[in-house]
Amino acid sequence: MILQYQSIITLQLHFAKRSKFINILFYLVSYGNILFAISYLYIIFFEKSMLDNRIRQAAFQAFQHSFFEGKFELWLMKLSVTVWWVFIASFFMYLLYVSIIKAELPKILKNQLISFFTMLFAPFIIKQTVLFYEHASVAVVSIWVDYLTIAGVAFCGFSAIKKILKLRFLNLTLQVQVDLSQANLEPLKDLVIQLATVNKIHDIFEISRQYFVQLLNVPAQSVSVYTTNCAIVHDLQVCTNSRYQQCSQFFDTTSLEIKKFISESQVLVYDDLVFSRHYDVNLVPQEIINFLEKIDADIVIPLYQADQIVGYIIIDQGVRNSALYNSVEQSQMLIFANYVSSIIHLFNQRSLEVVAHQEKELRDNLYVRQQEIKLYKESMHHVLKLSQEKKIGLLFYRSRKLVFGNALAHDLIGASVDEQDNNVILREIKKIAQYVYELKLPRSCLVKKDNSSQLMVAAMPGFEANNVLITVYPVALEALSTDYTQFMNNQEFFDYALYLQTTKAGQKINDFIPVQSATFIQFKIELLKQGISKKIVCFDMNTEDAIAVAILLHEVSGRNTLYQHSFVPSMSECLKGNGETNICHDKDTLVALIQRAHSGTVFLENIDRYCKHMQEALKYYTQYGTFNLRSVVHAVQPSARLICTTSISPDVIFSSTNEQNNAFHDLSILILKAPFITQIPWPDYCALVDEYTNQVIKQRYQQATVYINDREKEKILRSGVRGFVDLKNKVAEILENKMKHYHDTEVFTPVSSSSALIDNELSYAQRLGKSALKDERLMRSLWTRLHNQNRIADLLGVNRSSVNRRFKEYGIS
Repeated sequence: MILQYQSIITLQLHFAKRSKFINILFYLVSYGNILFAISYLYIIFFEKSMLDNRIRQAAFQAFQHSFFEGKFELWLMKLSVTVWWVFIASFFMYLLYVSIIKAELPKILKNQLISFFTMLFAPFIIKQTVLFYEHASVAVVSIWVDYLTIAGVAFCGFSAIKKILKLRFLNLTLQVQVDLSQANLEPLKDLVIQLATVNKIHDIFEISRQYFVQLLNVPAQSVSVYTTNCAIVHDLQVCTNSRYQQCSQFFDTTSLEIKKFISESQVLVYDDLVFSRHYDVNLVPQEIINFLEKIDADIVIPLYQADQIVGYIIIDQGVRNSALYNSVEQSQMLIFANYVSSIIHLFNQRSLEVVAHQEKELRDNLYVRQQEIKLYKESMHHVLKLSQEKKIGLLFYRSRKLVFGNALAHDLIGASVDEQDNNVILREIKKIAQYVYELKLPRSCLVKKDNSSQLMVAAMPGFEANNVLITVYPVALEALSTDYTQFMNNQEFFDYALYLQTTKAGQKINDFIPVQSATFIQFKIELLKQGISKKIVCFDMNTEDAIAVAILLHEVSGRNTLYQHSFVPSMSECLKGNGETNICHDKDTLVALIQRAHSGTVFLENIDRYCKHMQEALKYYTQYGTFNLRSVVHAVQPSARLICTTSISPDVIFSSTNEQNNAFHDLSILILKAPFITQIPWPDYCALVDEYTNQVIKQRYQQATVYINDREKEKILRSGVRGFVDLKNKVAEILENKMKHYHDTEVFTPVSSSSALIDNELSYAQRLGKSALKDERLMRSLWTRLHNQNRIADLLGVNRSSVNRRFKEYGIS
């Protein structure tokens, strides 16, 4: 009974800081019982009358008589004692309940009281209940009940004390204790590894939420992560959040003492702070508790870096109901917070997004410089090779015919004079000669010999009347520079203009647009620049030209494989087995395609029709050279080149005003626009058609004297030309129709290129002109070679009648 009253006093003082009337009453009752026990012991050991055996036997007989004769009185005594105990216990429990309601005890103290009631008072209540009933032997029952009560009290007391001590009993510890065996470090290990690869501030927020969800078993929306630097968040809603503003205001305006307390505590747990202040108001400042109540938070973890707060982690109040935050959980939270604070500090000092973007820009620029060095070496090799060749060929234009003046002209051109109507180079030289012959003005221009070389053709009026002197020699560096710089307004493109004429990449671009004019030069230089670049480019042109330009840029870049995002039949035909087509329907497949392409080229069509997740993945790869899938950041860095098209104008897609369902609205990207065929000047259009005509004839018909006149050129233009590929296809269609009706009525036997003697004889006769009629041997040789008086007359520039008279004179039939 004494222990019961002492327990009641201890429990009452556990939640009441001051002694009240009920405490004084329990003190008096408890001390009265102690005095009664002491007096009883005194009588037993010191009263002499109790030491006599006769007196003790008489007292025992009197007790037996009263026990067996007064059962009703015994039952009444037990009932009164039990009722008294139940009344005291109920009254105390009622007072305790009222005190708990009024005092609003801390959650930790409530858990202590629950443990105290369930494990200490339960055995006593059971004992009193058992003693209320009568059994065969009251003494035996009482003894066994006492034994069971002692055993129950010992076991429950040990468990209760062990649990209550872990619940910060009497504020002996600063945190709720728990066995270290309950610690689970797997979530911490996995998420710390993910933190090491983040390059976006929002990834830190997402990983932090995942960690606290796994560690504390709380909803994800109850975990908030903030940084003190809004500049790296790029989210106005976060910076204007009321809780964020309250945290910033509190940590900025609070006193140094409170800042020191927060710095030492590191983790602010509302339950621990309230419990500590319940025992000693000097342990915890009331301002901190008020702050936690104001922002409705159970936990606030300030993120420190170099004694400066760089952010906060906040967990909403009441998300764990009656569960407490133990020491192991707080230690794990503190370890994770240190990692997060370090990474946020890096973002504050130098944003990882900026670092990743700058690193990608550096890699791209380095790649461009390497490609420029390769082009420069190839160009210089070509120029040095030309400078060593000092061959000059000589031709004459007389009587609407070209005549070789030396063997070098034949070697440089690679054709005989009999092929001047069928050979592309000779036709171009003849046009230049006709221009000089009519205007009596000198002229020079470049004539393409093949895909790797050009010839400089210079023509001037001859010393004799009706004669034009033509020189042909391999093109030199000065000629290339002069030919291109006359069309260029910006001299910084001089190097690229040189690369266009002296490199294989430039020749491929010149084959696609075979016109050297100011209308196309800027576009061709831009094609070359994009061919050696790694940055994403978007086409603003029709589908046929976009596919052709994509293949052209892929070939210019020298990459391995051309991949395609969506199926386009024309694309598969153009690739001819060298590329690979892939159908992609979601972001994961698209990311896998770009990663697999690695050092190849990926052609993406209609990127504006992609879902928002795919657009965000492409945007992230464009900006940082890597991908970010939700909270898991892939550290892979593929170097695939992206070429894309859109279903509508790219200017609208990449405009900053078009934000609805469009992740590209603020992305800076190069838009490559092709010149409209219908808007280019007429001379450039005619030159483009002529060059395409020469290409088609050379590729399909080898040699033919067909061409497209101005009327047919106008017809093509009126029919509507979508682009370069469409124009070339229409030119090829017209030439195909013409070749069906083309019949060469006179078949000439070409002169062997190995017969230099015959070529020299014909050239000698053409140079002599009408004077050759006086040479009988030469006239017989011409007849043996040509077998036609009209051809001889055309060669010598005389009338057929003059040739006929000489033949009669020499007896040539």
